[in-house]
Formats: sequence, C-alpha cells, structure tokens
Amino acid sequence: MTAGALNMELHVAKRPPLRIVGEREELNVSFQPTEDTFDILERWEEVNAINAEIPYPKEAIDHHDWPKISEELLKAQGKLTKSTMIYINISSMAIYQMGKQLLN
Repeated sequence: MTAGALNMELHVAKRPPLRIVGEREELNVSFQPTEDTFDILERWEEVNAINAEIPYPKEAIDHHDWPKISEELLKAQGKLTKSTMIYINISSMAIYQMGKQLLN
C-alpha cells in the first residue's frame, strides 16, 4: 500500500545467490520517492499548518519511514473532507491534464 498511497516507485531486484548450499535467491524490495511523493508531503504539511488537528508525521517524514507515513496518511483520511484528500493526493500529471483541458 505504501507505494500507491504516496505515488512512489517500487524497485524489486534479485540478489544473486552466494553459492552457499541451500541458499535461496532473495528479492530486494525498496521504495523510491518521486516528485509526486514530495508534492503530496508538501500539500499535507500545508493542510496541517491550517488545521493542526490533521496529523502530520514530521518525524517519520524526516526519517523517510515510508510505511509509517503511508499508514498515517490512511489514518488522516478519516479526519479530512473529500476535497482536502483530493488536494493532498492529486498528482502532477493530473494537474497537467486539468490545465490542458482548461486551455483547450
């Protein structure tokens, strides 16, 4: 859920076996934040500055604890209006598409 909630890239790589008897191939999985990820965090911080009752996990963000940040965003949804949630989560591509439609 972390990658989707925060518009992150998910990187999966196979680690080659070390030729130890019985060792299995392992997968290394990591989350890579994107420009959209940081845009979401910035808008979320703006919302928190306006209404401090909206939780904003600054410590988790400072430590790039992506699973914790995602969990906190999902928890915050219960305290946000639909339009505020859309504002926080809208992606750069969606903004671009809306702008394009307005200009045509």
